[in-house]
Amino acid sequence: GRVEYDWDDDTSQWVEDEKEERTYDNSFTYSDLLLPWGDDDSYYFHHMLIKELDYNWNENTNSWDYRYGGDFYYSPPKINSIATTSKEQVSVYPNPFNNDVTFSLADNHSKFTVNIYDVQGRLIISKSITNHETINLEHLRTGVYLYSIIVDSNIIKGKIVKK
Repeated sequence: GRVEYDWDDDTSQWVEDEKEERTYDNSFTYSDLLLPWGDDDSYYFHHMLIKELDYNWNENTNSWDYRYGGDFYYSPPKINSIATTSKEQVSVYPNPFNNDVTFSLADNHSKFTVNIYDVQGRLIISKSITNHETINLEHLRTGVYLYSIIVDSNIIKGKIVKK
């Protein structure tokens, strides 16, 4: 939890103002989570946040008054199959990229599908490509994107960064 204090000019002392209490599932780290927040989400999500409660200090009762709070729910991952293709067998370059990125599979599959998502999980592009094909992504804004490659009913996932 975290407690914030304010300076009381009348008493020349620090007094309680706000309190936050958070409950985490520590079996999931920040890197395990795909979150819809911005760059500062690691402040709240160093592990899987499952509950948050916020309070204000009540000077009249000398106790904490509940302000708001709630439970966090996460969607379970959708697993259609167990990928037999390892990350070492896929090459995505350059990464980070400026405009174009190339997807290559070591198994020399002739065709596969590449899906590109923003960090909120929204599908940006879904394209069937040939091995070693380059995709133009100059229309994307600078930032982190997620990709999934679907080949022979297996899914390979990773991240790419647009400069």
